[in-house]
Amino acid sequence: MPGDTRPCPTCGIAMTRTRCFPKFCSEDCRPRCAVDGCENPTRKLTWCAGHYQQQRDSGAPPRPFRHKWSKRIPCLNCGASNGNSKHRRFCTDACRVAFALHGGQRPTYVNCVACGVEVSLLARGKRGQRRKSCVKFCNPCRQDYDKYKMTSRELAARDGTDCGICGTPVDMTLPLSGDLMRPSVDHILARANGGTHDPDNLQLAHLQCNMRKSNRAMLVT
Repeated sequence: MPGDTRPCPTCGIAMTRTRCFPKFCSEDCRPRCAVDGCENPTRKLTWCAGHYQQQRDSGAPPRPFRHKWSKRIPCLNCGASNGNSKHRRFCTDACRVAFALHGGQRPTYVNCVACGVEVSLLARGKRGQRRKSCVKFCNPCRQDYDKYKMTSRELAARDGTDCGICGTPVDMTLPLSGDLMRPSVDHILARANGGTHDPDNLQLAHLQCNMRKSNRAMLVT
């Protein structure tokens, strides 16, 4: 009758009857597959479901699975078990790329190739993503280098921190946005007048001075 109890044949814990008694109290108490190396619970004829199906298909006694992905192989990069994933050595493509680039240990920072400042790879952006480990520049250097192939910090190291237009010092610590006195790269001979991105045609200037000069040869006051 429902509500009756009897002990589990493996651990002895009392099992309650609903319509009928379960064979075991849990999957952990169920006997393991009789095939060597297989730790899956028995389903029928002392075999697990996979080996029982193998015996039905071939008609021969089941044998251990030969495929590497039939076992839980830990990911070489993060150590997570990938189970039957199509990635035999790594759980994801990201782990495969990280292992190829860094030998399994992702760096926490990189040095900007232009100014040498440490760029953190642990900080997350507005969408929660981290920087790629292949980043080469910090934010100020990346914006200048992509356009001019030379950064405002490199110009400051070459010519000093004085503005090339007004002659007053430029504060190199100001952020990229929100301040018109931040450093910028200026063309001595404007591009509209035939100037080039050659380093000899570049100078350090306040952003405000750069905007007021525009494509003129002299600063307009």
